[in-house]
Amino acid sequence: MAQFLSSETKSYIKLVTGTLAFIGLISAINILIILNSVGSEIFKPLQRNIASVSNETSTEETLTPSLLIEFDCKKNQMIAKTQTLSGNLRLLFHSCKKVSRPANLTNNSQADLFSIGNQAWTSDFISLSPGENKVSFQYGKRTQIIEIIRETIKESTDNKAL
Repeated sequence: MAQFLSSETKSYIKLVTGTLAFIGLISAINILIILNSVGSEIFKPLQRNIASVSNETSTEETLTPSLLIEFDCKKNQMIAKTQTLSGNLRLLFHSCKKVSRPANLTNNSQADLFSIGNQAWTSDFISLSPGENKVSFQYGKRTQIIEIIRETIKESTDNKAL
């Protein structure tokens, strides 16, 4: 029986096969270590919440749209105390050259501002805490504070099992 491969070629094939087997073994060990440390949640999709909003959501928040308050800087209007079931607030500013970032003084959440045209601005969502909230912003040299009362729905105890 004739030899088709020289001893040098055989040793080269053994070297390449052994190297590939070693790399495969190291890769498999690394994958097992990563999956063990991360757990099975590595394959769950990531979810993003609205900016500046707490992760606590209840049924009335998901069913109630965000409160939208419009403010005209030229009219220098006073905004009346507002009641809402919503967990979020957006502000829309008209005729304002410069407006500061609105901030909820109750829970320290702040909103970014976005220009939507000539001297018009809209805010990001501002989180509202249950109860009384005071939202503050500055336009020009003036400061405006809006009082918002976030109500919560009280579930009736008639339908609850004892």
